Amino acid sequence: MKVLTDRTYDPGADEESLVRQAQDGSIAAFEQIIVLYQKRIFKMAYGYLKNQEDAKEVVQETFLRLYKAIGAYREGNRFSSWLYRIATNLCVDQYRKNKLRSQREGDTDNLVGDHYQVAETEDPELHMANETMKTQIHQAVSKLSKQEKKVFMLKHFSHMKYQEIAEVMDISVGTVKSTHHRAVTNLKKHIQAQDGRAS
Repeated sequence: MKVLTDRTYDPGADEESLVRQAQDGSIAAFEQIIVLYQKRIFKMAYGYLKNQEDAKEVVQETFLRLYKAIGAYREGNRFSSWLYRIATNLCVDQYRKNKLRSQREGDTDNLVGDHYQVAETEDPELHMANETMKTQIHQAVSKLSKQEKKVFMLKHFSHMKYQEIAEVMDISVGTVKSTHHRAVTNLKKHIQAQDGRAS
């Protein structure tokens, strides 16, 4: 990639033009891409990891990798999907690291993180039921396959549409839909199995 400068920057450019300018060496265009996407990438990463520091690290690493690889982007592909693919892969890597660390430390409650927000209540019995449900969901998600977990989290925490998930994961929309259906089905089975063991 060329050394970045600000000589080719057009502040009125659309996204594809900004990418081309960044590829041509404009530091200002690259910084504008960061402005456009850093909050969205943070939101996605936080939804996946539920840890601000981990999410910030994913954002930083995403744009570092973008800086190194922006020359490889080819027009015709959706830039946002290409960028989200980088960020999602980093989220998966960070999730895996967190899971291994939790297993080493014997902390099974934090294998997935506090992704599932259950309504707060002042009723002690309802609060206990909510905490039990969160624990069940945490454990159930941790049992999903890598692809099921990825699709489920992109759908429910990044609120992506099936087409967007397909582009990010580089798979067909049909595969996304079937994987999501399988993930939901397996989640229900895991939770039901936990309920059966508890009864």
